[in-house]
Amino acid sequence: MSFYFLTQDPDHDEVHPDDVAAALTNDESLALLDVRSEAEHNSLRLTNSKNVPVQELSVEALEAAGLGKAAKNKELYVYCRSGGRSAMACAILKDLGYTNVKNISGGLLEWEAAGHGHVVSDHHD
Repeated sequence: MSFYFLTQDPDHDEVHPDDVAAALTNDESLALLDVRSEAEHNSLRLTNSKNVPVQELSVEALEAAGLGKAAKNKELYVYCRSGGRSAMACAILKDLGYTNVKNISGGLLEWEAAGHGHVVSDHHD
């Protein structure tokens, strides 16, 4: 079992939600990985994102989600609720051989605060 510790100098790139939203406007096929629980993902998520909870990240789980070997060198945008779990997930992904992972800083909280679209909600009011 590996343990991951967050440091002040993360081994991944941080990207602001504004930049990801702009990229999504131009390219709906961006690789987005939600590392929250399945229930969290099902209730609110970014459009076309894949879901593998951080505690389940493995080569097999990523392959099953469509983010296997072919995705290892592609830009992979990782998010969670506030940015903590996704920062941890980025470290795990690097250890698994993914070379271009980017943490969406502030997670969905920052995304929604900025008023960006590209969000799917299964909430029924």
